[in-house]
Amino acid sequence: MSLVLPATMGGTPSPGLPTQGKAAPQVILTRLLHAIPAPPELPNLARVVSHCRLALERYAQDTDVLGQEMRDVINDIVRLDELFSTSENRSASQPLALFHRKGKFPCWSLFSSHDFPHVSRECLDAAGAELAASLIAHERFRDHVALQLVRLGKPTAPESVAKQLENALDLRRRVFRRTKKISEKAMRGLDADDLHNLAFSMRVEMHFIAQMTTASIPERKAAGSLGEQTAAEIAATGAELRARVESGDNEALLQVMAFLLGLPLELACQAPLVVASPIASTITIDINQGLIRTDLGEIVTGAALPGYPDCLPATRQVARPLPQFVQEALRQAISGNPAAKYLGDLDPDGSWQLPIRHRTSQLNPAARICPSLARFIHSRASIAIRLGIDRAVAAYLTNDFTKIGHAKHYYLHIQREEIWHAATILFAALGWGEPTPAEMGPGFGSAVTPSRELLVRRNEWMCQEVDKLRPGHRYTLASLQKHHNAFALLCADRFAMLLGGRAQRIYRFFAESFSEDSAFLQLQDKRVGMLAGMSPVAIPALVREQAKFWFAHCRALDARLEHLGLPPRNRIRRHINSVLNQAPVPMFFMMRNDDVVPVGSGHVSAWPPPALQTKPDHGRHFWQNALRHAGLPSTEVDLFMRHTVRGQEAFCIESLLVLRHSFSRITSAQNGIILQLGMQPVVGLSRGKK
Repeated sequence: MSLVLPATMGGTPSPGLPTQGKAAPQVILTRLLHAIPAPPELPNLARVVSHCRLALERYAQDTDVLGQEMRDVINDIVRLDELFSTSENRSASQPLALFHRKGKFPCWSLFSSHDFPHVSRECLDAAGAELAASLIAHERFRDHVALQLVRLGKPTAPESVAKQLENALDLRRRVFRRTKKISEKAMRGLDADDLHNLAFSMRVEMHFIAQMTTASIPERKAAGSLGEQTAAEIAATGAELRARVESGDNEALLQVMAFLLGLPLELACQAPLVVASPIASTITIDINQGLIRTDLGEIVTGAALPGYPDCLPATRQVARPLPQFVQEALRQAISGNPAAKYLGDLDPDGSWQLPIRHRTSQLNPAARICPSLARFIHSRASIAIRLGIDRAVAAYLTNDFTKIGHAKHYYLHIQREEIWHAATILFAALGWGEPTPAEMGPGFGSAVTPSRELLVRRNEWMCQEVDKLRPGHRYTLASLQKHHNAFALLCADRFAMLLGGRAQRIYRFFAESFSEDSAFLQLQDKRVGMLAGMSPVAIPALVREQAKFWFAHCRALDARLEHLGLPPRNRIRRHINSVLNQAPVPMFFMMRNDDVVPVGSGHVSAWPPPALQTKPDHGRHFWQNALRHAGLPSTEVDLFMRHTVRGQEAFCIESLLVLRHSFSRITSAQNGIILQLGMQPVVGLSRGKK
């Protein structure tokens, strides 16, 4: 994607414009867009620039720390706003541009709002200080600060005005303190290479975000389209490109690298080459190791950080191999041009920029659609999926994220061996030989995926706790309460883990939604998809058996409470009766001081000792990968996860799945994995009776 600037600014930086001090408009805009992530089409750009200027000028008036670099940043934004004010973009407005996307782009939503100039002075100060710190430190405007500013800018009841002002002042103090520390540091200057890599990273990130958010249904399905080559054309193009590369054609080398990078040729040629020391960029080409490294940390924002014991190690930097012949060609090209810093430098003549050179030798003059290199690059993920490579692995291997949903990135954990195995299959189909040797290291993706060993130990501990607290014949209300609470936590954990439940203050497992003879239950723990949040969930055998023991436990508990003299109108007994009658009440509850406390993920997470604690939604992280390793396709894993992916939902008319068949395969795979984990139904007070 190229940045669209007013005519007075020009679409690309001019070689005569400075890149330091009084920066070129394109450089200023690049720096601003790095600080404030934006949708691919940059809606209401002129208004955002104007509001950024307003916030920075207000901050400059109220701060006592205003170094030279801070002044330069503010002056750059002022000049950028003045250039926009002379163009027609000032009046252009897209009121619905962020419809359903404000949560994904909170900073852009904040600055593009019509109400931004009318918020309190404290909020403007805080926004300006945070933006100044982001621009100076070359960091992102923090999402939680943007969301807090949006909340503080909303109208409130008269009795809450004082509290809102107090919160705004507190936020202003905290942001000012942080900005002051950043301003007082000796900030390193950016040279031309830093600015190039920053602009390249921003464009790559926007390219990936556009893939994730704007893919069409045919692209999601990988069903093939007129924008892709056929299988025969792909094989012929691959063989032709390899022959040209091995003959020393650097133009063909760039075209092969564009395919491997998963970027348009023009953007791929800006990728930095790593020969010695590492380079900070979203994508780098490591010639010595024969790898392409893609850092998704700035794209998959808000992902869970490591901090739980015994999780599978992971990183957000994906390493992918090059074909061995490509690595050798890169070495030869760099030896002939040792000053090359970027991929495009390997072809100093720039012949790749000629459109006529983007066609292949298979061009049929009678055909209306030629198998161009652009179509070859666009076909990379589809051909990988048709070769039998899992969708998720194919997406990470080819850098084509149109084939999977955005939510999958937060739960997916891919081992390096999977990437190398998939690369071997793809390169063989293209006639490109073997990949470079595998690099040892952690997997890619979720850093909180629990290991199977941890789940086994956790399950054993929970079972032992329930058995240890089991009351005998001479029971009391206190002993019943301790055992029941432990059993309720175990059952709730089983349901949440085996059904892929989300973290919730109160689990939305309702007694009315569970039927012993039903193939699935309806779960509503998030508004997703086309069913208003009510999603069908397959029921594995262990969940069905555990539910029977839970209902039997509730009947036995009610009988023992009656024996202890608690009347039927007692709050606990009334809730038990509602559960047994399958009323719309929380199915799992604890007893506390003659009252009922519905179980939530916080209760379950705090129950085990620290060595056995997991993320509240650990089941989602585990099953996302366990089901994939069991052989289920990515589309059926999405069905289990209740992820909405256009064209792949089993209950959509465009889907190729049959819900009943998919549920059968999901539960069959789950039942096998559950046996491997050693999980068995646990009995409560019913002594084995259902």
